[in-house]
Amino acid sequence: MGFSLNGGANMLTQEALKTTKMVNAETLREEYPSFAVDAELVKDLQYTKSGFVDNRWLQKGDIVKFTHEGVEYVAEVGEKIANEPFDYWNLIYYGKKIPVLTSFDWTENITMHDVEIYRDNKSLAASSVQTWSDQTNVLGAEDSKQADVWRKKAAYSWIGTNVNPNEDGLYLFSDYEPFDAWNEGEPSSGQWQKNGEVTLYDINSHAIEAKDINGNFASTRFDPYHEKVIASSANAAYSEMAYCGAEYISGTDESESGIEIGDGFASSVRAHTGKFSLQVAYGDTGFSYKLNKANADLSKKYFASVWVYLPGQSETVDNIVGAQLYYSTNKGKEVEVHPTIQKNKSKSWYLIEMEIDPSGADDIVIGCRNNTARNVYFDDFRIHPLDAAMTSYVYDAFSDELTYILDANNFYTQFEYDVMGRLVRTKRELLNFDFGDGKESFRADKIIGETIYNYGNSHE
Repeated sequence: MGFSLNGGANMLTQEALKTTKMVNAETLREEYPSFAVDAELVKDLQYTKSGFVDNRWLQKGDIVKFTHEGVEYVAEVGEKIANEPFDYWNLIYYGKKIPVLTSFDWTENITMHDVEIYRDNKSLAASSVQTWSDQTNVLGAEDSKQADVWRKKAAYSWIGTNVNPNEDGLYLFSDYEPFDAWNEGEPSSGQWQKNGEVTLYDINSHAIEAKDINGNFASTRFDPYHEKVIASSANAAYSEMAYCGAEYISGTDESESGIEIGDGFASSVRAHTGKFSLQVAYGDTGFSYKLNKANADLSKKYFASVWVYLPGQSETVDNIVGAQLYYSTNKGKEVEVHPTIQKNKSKSWYLIEMEIDPSGADDIVIGCRNNTARNVYFDDFRIHPLDAAMTSYVYDAFSDELTYILDANNFYTQFEYDVMGRLVRTKRELLNFDFGDGKESFRADKIIGETIYNYGNSHE
């Protein structure tokens, strides 16, 4: 079956209700000159058979209005055509280019046309640029880059000039200087402000280091499989911060945040957060991380912290000093700190903290070691600049649910879930009660949120 449109010029055919075909379909579209409703009349000019009189007023993009033999015409000014004694301009009139008025019939009665020139004084409210590059450093890539893999590079905003804007708060296009730093380098015009720049990616195109408008870094550490964020820091470059909670060091050769584990190994016997901690035998070394002037700013101070668990017989005044957090420099300087009995303690775990002063060193090693009489357990080892804020994250190995967040002080907030994966409880770590002179009392985590799910019965 079928039917015809426009006397058969277009035929719509349907075959067995399965397919529909349109044949000889044609769409006509007329284009008209754009005439902004708020365009301003800037000049009345006369146009003769030879061209405009006083044509210096004319600009490309202007709208001209004139009347010829009782018919009003509106057209847009196109390209200028050099001619003596007057310059010609092409007009774009109903989608077609015509020599200005020369295509009309100039009779003896028509020696001059009065032409109105309208101009849309376009203004700029805002402008922004996002650049892309295939030369940004990529962690884990060959030669530190991946050619022909384009990623976001820098973001810019146009901030204008010192010239006051118009009454409407906008700037004229005549004051605008285009952006010209699409490749590398910075724009030549001071009208463009860099708001931020990605300085390092990983091989999965995660932005792991960026620099803000003031040149301050922010960085992110992923797990060895580049899947989950395990640490983030503000005011720290990527190599200036590191975190290891011993959750990924079992069964893989990949290091966690570039932190070495020394003679230790992952143990599920004790854990401050997550499932594992690093068990270190007597006389052995544990976590360690190296800062050097090639990848870190050693003119500023750093901060390190770690949690340590000592079995009951090791937790004595004489023995506890053997659980150490230390740093050493290539200049021969070495500083070590250790827990104080029953101080800075959360349940059975001690928090050891240390401020690091590079003092002009070229290399610094920060680490943990065990000089007690028994095995000890280290967990949640962190390094970052002293003036940086760091947050760490721990996930459940089975469900991938976020189970702990360690704040700027390395204290955790724990998230508990039911078997359906719903959040049921949130708890905050607290230090034990301290009664002075080595006397303390156990203090449980504080519940800061709890959800109870109830379902009503359905009755007919």
